[in-house]
This record gives sequence, C-alpha cells and structure tokens, in this order.
Amino acid sequence: MVAQLDAVFRGFDEVTRATPAERAELEILRDAVVAALLDSGAAVTALDVGSYRRGTEIGGSSHWDLLAVLAPGRRPSLGQALDVLRAAVPDGVAEVVPVNGAATAAGTTVGAGADSLLVRRSPADVTGVRIIPAIESGTRAASDGVLLPDAARRWVAARPAARDALLDRIDADGSLRRLIRLVLAWKHRFAVPLSSYWLETAVLRQALQQRSFDPLWDLCWILEQAVDDDLSAIPDPTSPSGRQPVRPAATLARRIELQYVVEAAARRVRDAVDAYLDDDADAVIAALRDVLGQDVPPVTV
Repeated sequence: MVAQLDAVFRGFDEVTRATPAERAELEILRDAVVAALLDSGAAVTALDVGSYRRGTEIGGSSHWDLLAVLAPGRRPSLGQALDVLRAAVPDGVAEVVPVNGAATAAGTTVGAGADSLLVRRSPADVTGVRIIPAIESGTRAASDGVLLPDAARRWVAARPAARDALLDRIDADGSLRRLIRLVLAWKHRFAVPLSSYWLETAVLRQALQQRSFDPLWDLCWILEQAVDDDLSAIPDPTSPSGRQPVRPAATLARRIELQYVVEAAARRVRDAVDAYLDDDADAVIAALRDVLGQDVPPVTV
C-alpha cells in the first residue's frame, strides 16, 4: 500500500494548495498594501514571510503574511505599532481589521488579543494580506534580524531569511514543504487556533531529528510529540540565539484547551497507522478524513 498511500497524500496536497488565480489576486492586494505602507512612511521596508513566501500555503485559508518594519525610533508597544500601520492603509484601499495570527481564516479573532492587521478587499473575503509589525534589531538588515510579536504578543527576535534558507537546504525534493502543508491543512480545516509558525517549527524539529519515513508516520510522530510535550514552546533553530522559544498559543489556558484537540487528532492518525499495518485501506482513509477533511482521496489500486 506504500505507493497507493503516497498517491493519496500527493493528491490531497494538490487540492489544498492555492490556485494561481488566488495567489495572483492576493499578490495584487499585497502590492497595494506595500505601496501604502512605504508611501506613508509608516514602514521603512516590507518583507514577504509566512506560507506564501515559503510555498506552504493552504488555498482558501492562508493569508499572505507581510512583515512591515517600522521606522527607527523608540520601541513602541504592540498596540502603538498596530495603530501606526492601520493609519497608513487608506479605507479606500481595503478593509483593515485587527486579528490574531494564531487564528485561522475560518475563525479569525478580531479586536482583543490582536497581534497583526488583516487587509482584505471586502468583509466577504476569507483571506487577505496580514500585516505583521516588526522592529529593526541592531544593525542587521531587516531580513537578517527583527523583533516581531509572538503568539503571546511579546516582541521576540527573529531572522526571516534564516527560516527560508533552512527550508531550502533540507528540503531539496519538496517533501518537507508537503509535510508542513499537511499539518497546516489540519489546522485550517478544523479552525484550530494554534500558531502556524509553531506548527512549522514542530515539523522542522522532526525533520532535523529524523529523516522522513513516510507522510503518515511523520504526521503521527509530530502530533504525538506535541502531545507528549504538553504543547510546550519549541526552540526556534533559525532565531538569532538558535533557542528562542516559539509558543503555540497566547496563554497557558488556551494551550491546555488545545491539548485535547491535538490529542484527538493524534489518536486518529495513530488509528490510520494501525490500519495501514493491517492493510486496511478503507480504515486508513476514514481516519485521515476525520483529521484532514473529506478532500482526502480514496486509495486506488
């Protein structure tokens, strides 16, 4: 069943990615947002980051993440930074709402707890461009070192270019990006408000510790490891220190709440593994659909 299951995961991956039309539409909006930020002087530079930058986006769910590096000066609070960026995007360009990046497009958190701004053409749009405030860190170029808000809305040091470089170095065949998309598809399909950056970091940790065996086993191990660790913070290997903790959620209470969600997903993926060992293709697909949704294709002989 190895070849057939590989075809299932590849087929699922194809239907979860953004279409060229969706990407092009978001790119047009992104260009308008960048122009507004730079022309107003609110940001000194803007950098593409996140899933669209790294090719791990989920169609109809992922936002286009844009890092807006603020003009030098006294370090603002996160609220002040969001106010500056919000004022830079005219109402005529698009609708702008405060959001929390850990939320999914289907369950966007508005207002309290915001760590970024979502720009979309109209309230009916599910996805848009997410503006993430950032502050220059020292004398490094913005792509090499910035401070940006984490899931707990704290300024933390990050190296956006280093994350891209690591992925390029260890993902020559694209399998690691497919695995990241698999995990993000679970998050978005069921509106699980876990930090996407934390989930991506969990996948990277798995890849750095052990060579990929099979997408099914990899997914199982990643979720089970997260459960075993009680959804604890994961050291970011691409941070300036190499140890900056990446938090899965804003608070301990939310982390405890999400623990049960991840446990349920891990159990069903383990059921899929057991069914795979029993050569029960129908049970494998049933378990995967419980975790990833009905877009998982059937096994074909």
